[in-house]
Amino acid sequence: MSSRRKYDRQFIIDTISLLKRNLKGTKYSCSRRRIVRIMRENNIIARKKHKYRITTDSAHNYPVSPNLINRNFTVDTATVCCVSDINYISTRKGWLYLCIIFDLFSKMIVGWSMASHIKVDLAIDALTMTVMHRKPMHEGFMSGID
Repeated sequence: MSSRRKYDRQFIIDTISLLKRNLKGTKYSCSRRRIVRIMRENNIIARKKHKYRITTDSAHNYPVSPNLINRNFTVDTATVCCVSDINYISTRKGWLYLCIIFDLFSKMIVGWSMASHIKVDLAIDALTMTVMHRKPMHEGFMSGID
């Protein structure tokens, strides 16, 4: 039996034990086999919760850009002020990173990029998409990218 299969089996056993403990003291009772059967009949599977992943390194000596937007999210012209965020998506093959750029005037996503890494290229590709699709860019364009 492989290590992963053994771990998955143990995880299922732990999940079933938890269900049995939660049912204890109620008017319901059932065996481990019955829980497995009911879960199988209803296509319910036990999923392991992913651990929290720390991605921010605040202890660095790099210069920090000033906050020009300063939480002022009202804009009079399109593509003058954009904000950005990077989302972490857990997949079966590992983490997928999604960088989106959001136009504060149109309230639309105007650029995005996905990658299996969280390097500078992720944000640059999303910003490039924004510039290519939102011509002409206005003088004084501001973008807040994490």
